[in-house]
Amino acid sequence: MKNNIILKHSTKYIKTILIGLIFLIISPLLTMLIPILKMKIIDEYIAIKDYKAIINTILFIVSLHTVSHIFEWIHNKIFYTTNCKIVRDVRGDIFYHIFFSKLSDTKEYEVGDLITRTEDDIKNMSVFLIDVIVNALRNIIVTIISLAMLVYISWRISLVIFSFVIIYFLFTNFFKKKIHELSKIYIKTLSDSRNTLISLMNRIVSIKINSYEKYSYKIYDKSIVDKRDSNIKLGVMRNTGKITINYLLYLMPFIVLLMGSLMTVDKLFTIGSIIAYLDYLTKMITSLEELNELNFNFAAAKISSERINEVINLKTFSEKDELSTEINMRDISVSFNDNIILNDIEFKIKDCDKVSIIGKSGSGKSTLVDVITGNQTADNGDINFGQLKYYNGAYIPPEPYIFQGDLEDNIVLDSDFNAKKYHKVLDICLIDPHEAPYNGSLNNLSYGEKQRVELARALYKGKRTLIIDEGISNIDLNDLNSIIDNLLNLENLTLIYISHNQEIARKFPLQAKLKDKKLIFEK
Repeated sequence: MKNNIILKHSTKYIKTILIGLIFLIISPLLTMLIPILKMKIIDEYIAIKDYKAIINTILFIVSLHTVSHIFEWIHNKIFYTTNCKIVRDVRGDIFYHIFFSKLSDTKEYEVGDLITRTEDDIKNMSVFLIDVIVNALRNIIVTIISLAMLVYISWRISLVIFSFVIIYFLFTNFFKKKIHELSKIYIKTLSDSRNTLISLMNRIVSIKINSYEKYSYKIYDKSIVDKRDSNIKLGVMRNTGKITINYLLYLMPFIVLLMGSLMTVDKLFTIGSIIAYLDYLTKMITSLEELNELNFNFAAAKISSERINEVINLKTFSEKDELSTEINMRDISVSFNDNIILNDIEFKIKDCDKVSIIGKSGSGKSTLVDVITGNQTADNGDINFGQLKYYNGAYIPPEPYIFQGDLEDNIVLDSDFNAKKYHKVLDICLIDPHEAPYNGSLNNLSYGEKQRVELARALYKGKRTLIIDEGISNIDLNDLNSIIDNLLNLENLTLIYISHNQEIARKFPLQAKLKDKKLIFEK
């Protein structure tokens, strides 16, 4: 359980956990005397007709049960509330590492896989939640005490019970290994299925228009069949292990009943002793059943813990890091399946430079942007950003994104509101906050209007470098010319503008063209 994220977040609730721990451990211990008290009633008090002792003992047993159940309610409430807080903290930690890590580090994870890690893997790791761990500790204590009491009542019968316990551990270990292997396969098919679904749903409009429904369904159906088959194998193995081990445990009482009856006939045992022995044996069996279930769950949890730790171990950066204002690329080459996209690209942008890059579709413009932003790793070459090794500027993609909320919410986000700064970026992007469609819900914005909001958001963030990859191309031409002029007049901004529009590109003091896999700067 080294570096376990759930246990790490549990430490902040240590006082509450310790209080719950006290109630949880005391609760079963209160009832451990009850079988001995029953034995005394049957073997001693009934025989001598001591009614007072019988009544007092039964009232004492009822009192022990009552206090035990009250303690159980208290610790259940404590741990349920604490577990909810811990799970929230864990999910927040995972998302923090996803969003605050370098793009180059997270690009290998598909969306469906990240969702699986933050939802299903956390569910699998529920065995590490505090109440589960403490319950396991309690079951171990109950098992040890029960075994001791069994030996105290009859060491002869206990020798047979010990042999069953050894066999129990051997079977448990065998099935645990099998479940671990099958859990690994199932979690992978679960992630693959979710990735397929997300990919198809993101393209549902194109799929419907082009009548690709049957083929898309076939792809998704294969992924859920693989998930189903792996889930069946995992479920069958779990059930086989559970039934086998439970059968072994349920044989024990009959062995005790047989040996105890024979010993009672020979006056080596009493009826009260049989009842007390069976009570302690039942407590032990119940504890072993719960421990067995936990052991099986631990097999899957170990896989999930490893997957979550991959995300948690991603190196994060803070927005307080130095902002990149320079971009230096040297001998950058990128290829896909032996098809060269970029070849020996030389690219140097100084602080506050304004450069436009044009090129035909497929010339490598988007690939160049991906290399700069870290979404694509170059096959060869070096790239740096002044003293930084990663891009820490702003980026406006072709597809704009609108958050829930009004115009101010979408531009300011979680930054401090500055009225002067806010209205300045609105003026740059030619947005009038008092007129439709910006003065209400943003659900009805056109594509170009959404692009204006995306640009205003990036400018308000205050990054010193801005890359626009066709990100404002749907704004009408007259307004687009004005917005570009406004951006070019920003003295403290380093700007890279990617476009097909040669007229707009010629406005820039530095102009480059991607042609024949090379980046050529015009003089």
